Amino acid sequence: MHWTEAAKRLVYFEWSSARPRPVNGNPLCPMSDGQKTTSAVVKGGMDRVCRDFTQLVAPLGFRRTNSRSRTWERRTDQSVQVIYFHRGGSTYGAPINRSVDIRIHFSVQTIDGTTAGGAQLLSDPLRDSGGRAYHLRFNAESGSMYDRCLEDLLRVTREHGLPWFEQNGA
Repeated sequence: MHWTEAAKRLVYFEWSSARPRPVNGNPLCPMSDGQKTTSAVVKGGMDRVCRDFTQLVAPLGFRRTNSRSRTWERRTDQSVQVIYFHRGGSTYGAPINRSVDIRIHFSVQTIDGTTAGGAQLLSDPLRDSGGRAYHLRFNAESGSMYDRCLEDLLRVTREHGLPWFEQNGA
């Protein structure tokens, strides 16, 4: 065997054996089984908090736009008041850990669904009357801090969202 032929085989062998193989066997979806589990756990936690929040804001007149949505609305004669949950802690859509971190968006739309004035209120900078941040995060796997998060989602809605809707002509 000629030296260059052997070198080609060696290089080919090293390259082909060094290539990463997808864990789940699907070359189009290189996500590992651990990431799938994390995604499922976080999705379940997000579904749960949305379901429970729906029951808490129903007496305030808000209804979830559909069963899989993270959006609630309350209609008035002139506008639609919107609460939307954004899940943080993701990279290209996949969760990076089993924590569910929620940012609340409050906005007003016209009856036809267009944004009214473009203003919105985000929960990130908001503080309670004691100057403390709201705890809008919980561990979806263990349930740690779930109750506090759910209570604070309602508190930030009552203490900041509802007054903001009133101030913005909704």
